[in-house]
Amino acid sequence: MKSALTRISRKYRMAAGSTLVLVIAVTAGVIILILLFALSYTRLLGGNQEQKTAIEAASIAAAKDLGRIVINDSNFGYIGLSDAAPVGSATAAADGFSMPVYGLNTLVGTLRLDLIIADKTNNATMKYFCKQDLANLKSAKDKLVTALQAALLPGGSGKDIDGAVVEPYASAEKAYEENKVRMTGDSRYVKGSLKLSLGCLSQGVQTNIPLPKPNSWALVDTSDQSRSGFYVSEINCPYDGEDFVFGSISNNIKLVNTQLFQTAPSGLPYTIPSVVKADADQMYDKNRIVHLSAAATAASVFDPKPAPGTLSIAFPDGKPPFIATPYDILNSPALSGAPVMTVRTPLTDDFPNPSGTAMSPGSYGGIGPSTIRNIFSESMYDWLKLAGSKLNAQDAADMMTNALLTAGPSGAYTTGYMDIFRVDSNGNITQKLVLIDPDPFEVVSNKQLYAESKGAATSTPAGKNASPTEWDVYIRDQVNKPGTINGGIHGGRPLVNPVVALTPGSKFKTICRRDTAGVIASGNDVFSVKLADMGGSGDGASSGGSANASSSGGTAPPCFGPRDDFGGATTPGASIVSFPSGTGMPGTYLQNGSAVSIRFRVATQNKASTQMLTKKKKN
Repeated sequence: MKSALTRISRKYRMAAGSTLVLVIAVTAGVIILILLFALSYTRLLGGNQEQKTAIEAASIAAAKDLGRIVINDSNFGYIGLSDAAPVGSATAAADGFSMPVYGLNTLVGTLRLDLIIADKTNNATMKYFCKQDLANLKSAKDKLVTALQAALLPGGSGKDIDGAVVEPYASAEKAYEENKVRMTGDSRYVKGSLKLSLGCLSQGVQTNIPLPKPNSWALVDTSDQSRSGFYVSEINCPYDGEDFVFGSISNNIKLVNTQLFQTAPSGLPYTIPSVVKADADQMYDKNRIVHLSAAATAASVFDPKPAPGTLSIAFPDGKPPFIATPYDILNSPALSGAPVMTVRTPLTDDFPNPSGTAMSPGSYGGIGPSTIRNIFSESMYDWLKLAGSKLNAQDAADMMTNALLTAGPSGAYTTGYMDIFRVDSNGNITQKLVLIDPDPFEVVSNKQLYAESKGAATSTPAGKNASPTEWDVYIRDQVNKPGTINGGIHGGRPLVNPVVALTPGSKFKTICRRDTAGVIASGNDVFSVKLADMGGSGDGASSGGSANASSSGGTAPPCFGPRDDFGGATTPGASIVSFPSGTGMPGTYLQNGSAVSIRFRVATQNKASTQMLTKKKKN
């Protein structure tokens, strides 16, 4: 018996020992992965990477500094060779919050992706704006390259996101001197012999810009133009008659063969010079000079764009019968005869604003007139750009014909609702339904786009005494003009709006209902809404008259005032969602804000209308 117990005990000790070994092995593996990540990050920053020679150290130091230099462009905002999150003290907009930096490769990949989406959805307006942006990008690229080349000269410099002076030549020379201990024999650096050149490679490298999803839409050669699901640099990847060339920029700074370096490559429509070649002379034995060369590619920290902003389609007064999908906004026969949209923009401040300054006439810069189709297409394009190159192209095409989430427990909601579209961490577009009241209203961001079409469509509800219902359409594009030069106080950043926001990591549900407490709930995501008095039947969105009459014949406070989409307000108030001011990273970087919204408002109706506004009980 004792022998059997001893064997069992030994067996369990062995099992416990094996488990302990497994735990130690797993823990060690996790630690190794963390260390590898830390090492990779350190290398990206250019610190503690062992170099074989002083000239290699010089080329890497210069490449590191080039990746830090940014310039401010009138069409894109802050740009550089590398992306950067909105944390820089020198990249702040007028409201105090920092702006992001867009890497050139990121912009090339984004525009190519959006051109593919415009092509797949047969949207000529989106395609026009995309090609216009591509032309502007080539001009912006030339400005940045000029700044980088000047910074590589002796005494040259640029500035980073915090306004700190970046001196690539001085950094390279210092790195060379600090690594001279690796030189053999009695030698010294020939002072002033260091020369830094900016160029490209004759053979491309794998970038960190992913191919569109699905990859088959990319229309690239898997052997030359792409590698492992990413674009390859220094080769043209044309699409729809446009040229797209990526620079030799990847996740890490890399030493490359100097024989591949060239300053004037042939056969390409344009290039993004992002490789630094360092040349210097080293004197040996007092009279023998050896020429040394090394080349390194720049690196880019790929911005994951955790919360690029939302597109919302809202029906505060109920759903018009002619809109079932986003595609209907572009092609519904009911909207085909709609008057062109009146375009406005607030030039001095947001609107509404404390001084009550009105918006100024704006303009539509696309092809054709300012129809609902064209303005909505432009706004859609502006929204898609925010997601960068991670956006799922198939989702972007499918969302146009997917049904809006209109079905409720009883088949229809008695209040308004809003479909919210956003891009998740994987680049997929998800959709959520939120119940809303007519207010709160969004401001229009300074120098951004607001458009309205009054009497855009008419519908006749079923019913014996039914009379036509007239619909107005309002579009806010808070991200129409990016950057601080032309983008106003907020630089074309999405508006902080609790109705569309989600905390990081929360799931975007596609089913939403209002419970008895007046709260919109969906799983773990809960949105409180103001269930305000919506006023009575009659002229719900127009001024005067029956807008103030309740269904019982009495009077009630006006619910959303004159025939506009601001509740008649010209100054901020409790019913107006405004942009905040602050410093550092804006809240809309980690939490989605409202980028683009289109709202359909009832202008005229009567009691026979199924869309009739009735006085609600306050919760």
